[in-house]
Amino acid sequence: MVLQARGGRLEQISQNSPSYSVLHYVLLFPKEENGWHPRIPIHGAQLRERGKNARQRDGEEWARSQVVSDICYYAYRLHVRDGPQLSFFYDGKLFQQFVVDTWANCEQRKLNWARTYQHTLRSELYQGLQDATVYDRHDGEDIGPLGCKLILSSSHVESFRFMTQLFQDAMAICRHFHKLDLFLTMTANPKWPEIIHSLFSGQTATDCPDIVSWVFEQKKKALFKLIDNGFFGTTVAHIHTIEF
Repeated sequence: MVLQARGGRLEQISQNSPSYSVLHYVLLFPKEENGWHPRIPIHGAQLRERGKNARQRDGEEWARSQVVSDICYYAYRLHVRDGPQLSFFYDGKLFQQFVVDTWANCEQRKLNWARTYQHTLRSELYQGLQDATVYDRHDGEDIGPLGCKLILSSSHVESFRFMTQLFQDAMAICRHFHKLDLFLTMTANPKWPEIIHSLFSGQTATDCPDIVSWVFEQKKKALFKLIDNGFFGTTVAHIHTIEF
């Protein structure tokens, strides 16, 4: 985001700035309150719970445990409560854009962390780029197009290593228990009464993705419980995936 000051000069602010959300979504924040930034402290029991294990790690990890993460902050803002915050949920497509934008910002911060802490991910063990560099140096070829190899951990959702790990786990289950017997599909219904009763007047299911996800999760658990209790017979294993 680029701002033009009163003097005419241009200034670029980071997505980590407390003014980012306020300046980007002026209709959602009419009182000009600050948005998320990396220095919001955690108080009370949450601080003790998050910090009891981090004390044994390096100082930077302990410092991160004392502040509110972006995920926790936006989860708090998206949670429906009584009071003036209710107007936040009546803005239709602008609110939906805000939800998508905040998710993209959180995802970008995770990617920035992976780029900064490649040594933590032990990227030196991946020799592909280093080997190509050595060979190209001997052949006199340009190594510029190779770029910089970045490794994402298997805990980063939807990364290559994350998906590969899930695939290998699923194939190991199939190899042990042999071929599958049943293939079931379940589709979320925006007209489910649990969703309709939780909406405000004038809202649609697309205005409350958290409610839709929560209701679908409960329905999924009910289906798994039905299967595990022997509705289709004895269950030895099951695999599932969710497509949004």
